[in-house]
Amino acid sequence: MSDVLEQKILNLLQQNGPNIPAVISKSMEQEAMFVNAMLSVLKNKGLVKTSYLKIGSSSIYYLLGQENKVREMLYERLDKREKELLTKIDEQQKINQQDLTPPERFFLKNLLDFIKIEQNNNQIIIHSLKKIEKPTILIEQQKLPTKKILKTSIKKQTDKDEFLTNINQFFNQKNVIILKHESLRKNNEHDFVVRIKNQLTTQEYYLKAYKKKSVNEKDLTQTWFTSQKKQLPSILLTTGNLTKKAQIFLKQDLQNKIHIIKI
Repeated sequence: MSDVLEQKILNLLQQNGPNIPAVISKSMEQEAMFVNAMLSVLKNKGLVKTSYLKIGSSSIYYLLGQENKVREMLYERLDKREKELLTKIDEQQKINQQDLTPPERFFLKNLLDFIKIEQNNNQIIIHSLKKIEKPTILIEQQKLPTKKILKTSIKKQTDKDEFLTNINQFFNQKNVIILKHESLRKNNEHDFVVRIKNQLTTQEYYLKAYKKKSVNEKDLTQTWFTSQKKQLPSILLTTGNLTKKAQIFLKQDLQNKIHIIKI
């Protein structure tokens, strides 16, 4: 039985990519404590690895060869000074620790997923594992329809989808630009990539829209998985409320990384 579950975890990581134990357990519909135990066994066997930097209280579990995906997931969690130090190391490829300022040496502890530390002749050399840049949004490389055309094409599909009509009205009120849309369940579930502009910057988001009375942990997990695949921050737009368990899951396990909007 344990071998079957271990293989199921490996298949899940292979299919969906790196993730934290809480999300993995929800996807498997297994108790978190049990999944944590299985992950520890797989780690001891050398079949999975864990990140140094944590999301909340949890490391990211991943397979060999998924290191760069983990770095992409963790990059946005670095603060400005850590990103600046990482850029400095990336540009030089390797750097002597003695050449770093005391604050920079302190910041190294959060960069262990991005660098390799090697001691050579009483010197500590910091090596760049790979140059990490802000994730490139693939959709920007494509020729996209204009805002007007996009909204027109969406509205043509809203004849019998009141939920989508309400979403479009909300987008118009908030000046949200639709870059990509997929209807998963008519009048119930829609996926978007949107662009939102505020006073300081313009940001692209993955937006999941649900028409349902209650949003549960599974809904949050699906939103999290998809946003990580798209390498975009996430928004969940819903007509309902989060269940108590979902509220706890969002706060403790996902560290409020999904912005919830009720319409």
